[in-house]
Amino acid sequence: MSIDIQWNLLDEQIAEKLRAKLDTKIAKLSLPRYIQDLHITSFDFGTSVPDVTIQDICDPDPRLYEETLYSDDSSSLDDEESDREEENMTELPPYGATENGVHKKDSTDVNMNHTQTSNQQSPQNIAESNIHKSVPNSAETPSFLRNSIGDVQIIAHVQYSGNMTMSMEACLAVNYPSKDFAMLPFTLQLSDIVLDGTLVVALIASHVHVCFVDTLEHNRGDVQSSIIKNIRVDSVVGEPNKQVLKNVAKVEKFVVQKICQIVEDEFVWPSYFTLY
Repeated sequence: MSIDIQWNLLDEQIAEKLRAKLDTKIAKLSLPRYIQDLHITSFDFGTSVPDVTIQDICDPDPRLYEETLYSDDSSSLDDEESDREEENMTELPPYGATENGVHKKDSTDVNMNHTQTSNQQSPQNIAESNIHKSVPNSAETPSFLRNSIGDVQIIAHVQYSGNMTMSMEACLAVNYPSKDFAMLPFTLQLSDIVLDGTLVVALIASHVHVCFVDTLEHNRGDVQSSIIKNIRVDSVVGEPNKQVLKNVAKVEKFVVQKICQIVEDEFVWPSYFTLY
C-alpha cells in the first residue's frame, strides 16, 4: 500500500531540530589536525517527496513507551537522549560508509550502493525481526507500557532521491612553514542525497518517533551504509573570489563518512529521533 506524504509539514522548526542534533554529534568528533571548527550551518528537507510503501501497521514497540514516559517526566530531554544513546551503543552493529565511486569535476558523488546476497532476508522480514524480536505480549507487558487508543507503529519501505541539502563550514589549517601558519575557510554542500531503507514511525500519544531498521547483513570490517546510498559533495577552500583549492578529496571523504556514521548511530534502531 502506498500513501501520500505531506512533506511540507517538515518545516523549518523540525529542520533546525535535526540540524542541531547532527551538529551536536559533529562537535564531539575527533577531527584531523588540519580541520578545525567543523559545524553544520543549515539543513533543508527540500520539496521532493519520497516513495513510501507501507509494509506493516502494528502496536508500537514497548521500549518506545519506556522512553516516552521517561522523557515526559524529565527536565532535560537532551541529557536523557545522551544516556540512552550510551546505553544502546553496544547494541549497534558496525556501521560506516564507503566511497565506491568518485567523480571529480566541481563536485564529488559518493555512491554507497551495495549488492545483497541471495540468502538475505527481505527488508520487511528483517524489520519485523529487529523491531518485534523479544517484544513481550500484552499479558507480559506492564499495564503502564500498554498502548493507548490511537497509538500505532508503521513500518514502511522508503526510497528518496530529491533536493534535500545540508551545508557545513570549517577551517583548514596550513601548517607550513609553521603550525597554523594560515587558516583557510572551507565550505561544503551536501546534495543529491539518495536514501533507501526500512523506516519505522511510531505515534505514541502526542509524540512521533522515527527510525530506520538496518537490513544489511554486516560482516566483520563491513563499512557500508544501510540507509544512505549516494551523496553529492561540492566544496570550496579559500575565499569565493580567491579560491586556493577545490574539491579536497581527503576532507570530503572524512566529512561524508562521519555524517553517514552519525546517521547510522543516531537514526537506526535501537536509536531513534523524536519529531514531536
